[in-house]
Amino acid sequence: MGSWTYAYIMQNAGMTAQSVQLSALAAEDLAFDRTALELESDDEGHFEPSGREIALGDDPMRRACETLRAGTGILLTARNSELYFSVSFARCVEQPHIMVAWSTMMFAELDGERRGAYRKLIARLAAENASNVVVIVVDPPGYFEDSIVDIDGDCYVSTLYAGERVAAVQEVWTANRTIQVEGFLLAHSGEIGAFQRFIAKPKQH
Repeated sequence: MGSWTYAYIMQNAGMTAQSVQLSALAAEDLAFDRTALELESDDEGHFEPSGREIALGDDPMRRACETLRAGTGILLTARNSELYFSVSFARCVEQPHIMVAWSTMMFAELDGERRGAYRKLIARLAAENASNVVVIVVDPPGYFEDSIVDIDGDCYVSTLYAGERVAAVQEVWTANRTIQVEGFLLAHSGEIGAFQRFIAKPKQH
């Protein structure tokens, strides 16, 4: 499958399904596939694809919004001629989040301007869904969203297990939040939309 990069767009637990917005995904000539996969919650409160398809018809964005606002989690695909994103919406879980995934290799082959345009698209998606933390990581372990926690109002990202680094965090974006990433130093790299952008650099032992 190759390497994949994921953006975890973390949301306030008080956010409702009715507030979901998808308009950012209409940029850069992206188009939704006409089917999505339904997500279902397991015994531990994680969302996984159920195997059931949901037809999105001739107006996929409208149908996807209706499905999400009815409280159903979905995994959909948005694509254009140079890249495609898998986007999952897990709202009714302990760690509500939107997860956006893309091919690390395909993204690296784009020029800097195009990569920047897609980063701004993800920042718009995060902002319009009232997120104040985005964590970008390459090939994360399963259920990595559980590693992004709130401690006394600050955000903490756990990346180590038994002393070994298991998550290659690349960037974090924050809006009015203090964030720490275990095992990484964060170097400020300007603004991206409504967020402050930080590049994550592994600490040297």
